[in-house]
Amino acid sequence: MRELIILIGGLLPFFCSAIGIDSMLNFTEKGKTEFKVSSNSSYREFIKVGISELHVKDGEVVKVPYSRENIDKWSLLVRPARAVIEPSLSKLFTVEHVASKGSLSKQDHAYQLSIIPTPYFAEGEPVSHSVSIAMGFAPVVIVPAEEDKPLNYRIQYQNGGVRIKNNGGTYLRAVLDTCADDTLEDERESCTSVSYVLSGRNLPIQLSDKMKSAKKINVNLSTHKYTYKTALTLKPEQVVESERH
Repeated sequence: MRELIILIGGLLPFFCSAIGIDSMLNFTEKGKTEFKVSSNSSYREFIKVGISELHVKDGEVVKVPYSRENIDKWSLLVRPARAVIEPSLSKLFTVEHVASKGSLSKQDHAYQLSIIPTPYFAEGEPVSHSVSIAMGFAPVVIVPAEEDKPLNYRIQYQNGGVRIKNNGGTYLRAVLDTCADDTLEDERESCTSVSYVLSGRNLPIQLSDKMKSAKKINVNLSTHKYTYKTALTLKPEQVVESERH
């Protein structure tokens, strides 16, 4: 969950106890991926899926919702776009990127889905008055470029947080680690942070209280296929920039 919040910088997912989703961030393979949505309620759920395309402008994420007015520009499809899920069952939603010629090889494409459930009662079926307002999820889909572009970044550790500017041509993965060498695997969550930073994004990353108290942060940066990767150590008030390409 933390990974998604970091990626899109404030576009928070919705939460709901009545339905569940298997992932909040997926990467396509050969242009396709899947999400599994499960129902934990005692009644049928009608699921509707919306799509917004994500762009980066001046370092910030801009959402462009899909609508009838821009249908000719859609580049992502979800099947089914609407579905009914029976109580205690699940449904697979297939996501497919429809690439224009050559677009897949040049750059990443990013999208945010809105998966919104509402109670579904068939005609003549009594309506349950115990049904509460249902809220959904907003997972992110990234269609990676065919080839990774070299790392090009500026990273700064200041005021208890880290800021990463991704000047590279494709997204980068940033793993921040302040764990002691003897930290057990099941305790590492409180001292590590994984971020996915879109190309052009100027992303502030808030650290946990435990990470803020560390004297240094071990940083591992990599591209989607790990074609390019680097490791560095960041200290408070320090700025590190990659070599110019």
